[in-house]
Amino acid sequence: MNVYDFVVYSGDRVSELLERVSNSDDVGSEISCVILELEEHQRILEEFIRRESDPALIAQADQYQTDLSKTIEAYKNLEKLLGGYQNERI
Repeated sequence: MNVYDFVVYSGDRVSELLERVSNSDDVGSEISCVILELEEHQRILEEFIRRESDPALIAQADQYQTDLSKTIEAYKNLEKLLGGYQNERI
């Protein structure tokens, strides 16, 4: 698998994860799982970028990594909001 293949795989996997969140009864737990998997994708992508020699693929992977970082941050914020809301209800 090269960096391009991984970006395609990761994008498809993110779509699957988001669908799972929308269909879940325990959104908070699903979001935590999404965050963990996205962080793992980010680590793997960093390895691919280090080994890649094609500047165009590196640029694409860097952009995807930026998108992953933003997505992870958004889900962490959502996780905090859900946790805060749940704590207020208790």
